[in-house]
Amino acid sequence: MKYFLDTNIFLRALLNDHPIFSPECQKLIQRIKKGKLEAFTSDLVIAEIVFILGNKKRHAYTKSQIKPVLIPLLSLEYLSTPSKPYWKTIFAIYVGKNIDFIDAYNAVVMESQNSTHLYSYDRDFEKIASLKRHEP
Repeated sequence: MKYFLDTNIFLRALLNDHPIFSPECQKLIQRIKKGKLEAFTSDLVIAEIVFILGNKKRHAYTKSQIKPVLIPLLSLEYLSTPSKPYWKTIFAIYVGKNIDFIDAYNAVVMESQNSTHLYSYDRDFEKIASLKRHEP
């Protein structure tokens, strides 16, 4: 049986901010790491984790701090996500090009679909040499 992991499971494990829930979530992640439990999550959960960790009013992680925290988790053999093959590239663009996480994600989705042209007013896409931004 595969179990879905919600955002709060990852956050409690990463932030170690609750005396009961955090250790429980850390043990759960260890079970997944050891292959004793198979789990999955959605790309939206990952986006929510990035948003919450990067929120300046709450945790204020920098992009460079978020990447090394999440990549090892997302690389766990027994944790699957729809975009598992793309996370390293997404985070490389997110940090390396200093663009929003969703823009980095969308850039990788476009590349996976062999699309190099997009309509957007967001000039951050111009930081990605392989993409050509157009305005309507």
